[in-house]
Amino acid sequence: MADPSSLDTIYGLLAASQRRYILYYLLDNDRANIEGLSLQLAAWENDEPVTAVSEADRKDVVVSLVHSQLPKLESHGVIEYDERSGDIVAVEGFDDLWAAVERAYVFDDAVVIDESDESFLYSEPLQSGGEEQ
Repeated sequence: MADPSSLDTIYGLLAASQRRYILYYLLDNDRANIEGLSLQLAAWENDEPVTAVSEADRKDVVVSLVHSQLPKLESHGVIEYDERSGDIVAVEGFDDLWAAVERAYVFDDAVVIDESDESFLYSEPLQSGGEEQ
């Protein structure tokens, strides 16, 4: 696992817009679900409200998240992703990126965090090490 606090890692993770958007989302939410996150990212990418996102656009984002963006963030110790449930949880490595992600968000005019009352349902939190509660 690469050190999430190294400059090369930070800039590498922030280089792709979808990864930045995931990280922006995690600034305000310590967890997400692939369905809700893909809808929000598709809305940001197309500069439209979540209610206007087409199913095709959302599915394109899901494919990118599952096959590229989430594995990269997970391999750097920033998130845990449960493929079975679709849950995404920020982990300790995200804390190392927090300040850099906040600075990037301030300078990134492309994304406005939606302050709507819409919420997404999540399954039970991920358990580390396969432990049962």
